[in-house]
Formats: sequence, structure tokens, C-alpha cells
Amino acid sequence: YRAALRANADLVQARTNLGVALAARGELQAAEQAHREALRREPGFVAARFNLAMALIDQGRTDEAAAELERVVARAPELAAARLHLAVLRANQGRTDEARALAEGVLDRHGADPRAQRILEFLDRRGEPETAP
Repeated sequence: YRAALRANADLVQARTNLGVALAARGELQAAEQAHREALRREPGFVAARFNLAMALIDQGRTDEAAAELERVVARAPELAAARLHLAVLRANQGRTDEARALAEGVLDRHGADPRAQRILEFLDRRGEPETAP
């Protein structure tokens, strides 16, 4: 990927692929930087934004990751993985209603999804939604 970037620095897909490879090697800050650079060049590139969120989660920066996932969901509502990761973050933040809505949205849009079902089961075991009296 680095060779491709040396040949053409504007290849946002190569930059994002480099970020994924760096994250897999545990180089999370470098991965984050690669994704941010891809987004600087093409702000609407959903894959870069999603992978940036994953790198932020891996660094424990969940509030920043949630903000990036919100952007992904707004731009690509069909992307189940973004909705599900955001649902988990929202559940961990105690924002049960939002987590439930995100997981249910995946089921509504994609039909049976075991990941969404597991999130809903987890939320059910945790107790009542925030809005319960």
C-alpha cells in the first residue's frame, strides 16, 4: 500500500487499506492517521470513516468512535456493521433506548441478524429501557 501511495498520494482506498493493515499489526495511532488522511482527501469515504471508528474503539476512545459511527450511519444507513458497533457503544454508555433502536433497525432492514439479536438479548438481560417508569 505504501508503494501505491508513493505513486499516487490521492489513492484513498490504498490509504484506508494501509490503515487496516496497520491496525491489524497493532499500530493503532498510525492506522488512525492513515484513515484521517484518507478522509482529508475524500471526506465522504465511508470505509475510511468506519475504519477510523474501529481504530478509535481499539484505542479506548469510544466517544470519538461513536461520533464517527454516527456519521457513517447517517451517510450509509444500510451498513449493518456501523449500526451494530454503535449499538454496543450506546449500550455501554447506558443509552439503552438508542442501542435497542439501532439493533432493531438492523433487523428491520436486513431481516434475521444474529449479531443484532445478541445485542437485543443482552439489553433484555440488563433490564428495562431508559424510558421505563
